[in-house]
Amino acid sequence: MPGRPRMRQLIRDIDAKPGGEEWVMDEIADGRTVRSIAEELGISRRYLYMWRDRPGHKERLKPMWQAAVRLSAEADLEASIADFDYLDREIMDGENGEVVRRVPASSEVQLATGKAKFRQWLASRKDPERYGDRDQGVNVNVNLGDFHLQAMESIRARHALEAPIVEAEVVEDEEDGLRALKA
Repeated sequence: MPGRPRMRQLIRDIDAKPGGEEWVMDEIADGRTVRSIAEELGISRRYLYMWRDRPGHKERLKPMWQAAVRLSAEADLEASIADFDYLDREIMDGENGEVVRRVPASSEVQLATGKAKFRQWLASRKDPERYGDRDQGVNVNVNLGDFHLQAMESIRARHALEAPIVEAEVVEDEEDGLRALKA
């Protein structure tokens, strides 16, 4: 890469790590942040993305990167388990030297729960197929009033069609002079 001494140095630094490019992917899959990897390499996050997307390598590295991100979702969830395991532990009693079960404070439980919920959300973004919301169905709004009006209109229309046309003869009664219909 002529004219890009920093990129050449970054490539050398990554190649010097055990596994080279695979080291970066393994670190991401293990749940490390891009920021912490970049800090270890002495570069910015943006520069690490530039390394991944450099011409001629993007087609090969980007699918590997995405696979590593999906694997990191599992590492995030495992970290939540470790937080709760830390709350449920035994400690040495200072007075009599016995091992006792520690009772966590409510603030510690809230913090671990909040972290777990955030990591669950993060895992659902990293690997939506495995950890995403499954009940994203179709929303259907039903207005029963509209259904009732439609039913009444169809009944009215049906009755209008079913009414027989009757031809009747008008007959006049001679005695009282009233007219009547003769069927």
